[in-house]
Amino acid sequence: MSDTQWMFDDLPVGSIERFVEGCWSLSMLRFHIETNKITPTIRKRIDDHNNMRNISVLEFDLNTLVHTYRTDVSLNDALEEKDELVWLWFNNSQVLVDSNFAGWLRSRLTVRDINNLRCVFITEGDAVNSIFFDYSAPLYLATNNLLKYFEL
Repeated sequence: MSDTQWMFDDLPVGSIERFVEGCWSLSMLRFHIETNKITPTIRKRIDDHNNMRNISVLEFDLNTLVHTYRTDVSLNDALEEKDELVWLWFNNSQVLVDSNFAGWLRSRLTVRDINNLRCVFITEGDAVNSIFFDYSAPLYLATNNLLKYFEL
């Protein structure tokens, strides 16, 4: 990442693009958002900016991985620490109310310094509170609200 020139000053304050640059240069790692609050435009702008920087963008439907997450090759490969930068979208993150799945994912994302990954957990309804703000939940305070960093 040191070879890459991040150009904050060239991007408007409050823009989605500046947010993406900030995520990479300031080690802002994990975010959450509710499905009904993320628009296709927001996702496209985030994806487009990452792609412009040659950063891979991957998407996982956690609902399909509830029983296979430990052995799923594509998920485990995406969570590896490596030189390639990767932006991850985790759809249907409400399944992380399963503390086994959430605990496993937390151990993959938070117990070591993974500088090549940024991820967004997309949840349905009230699941955000039980997954990210319940003191007994494995992902307690492990994310920030995606929408607080840029203007729509």
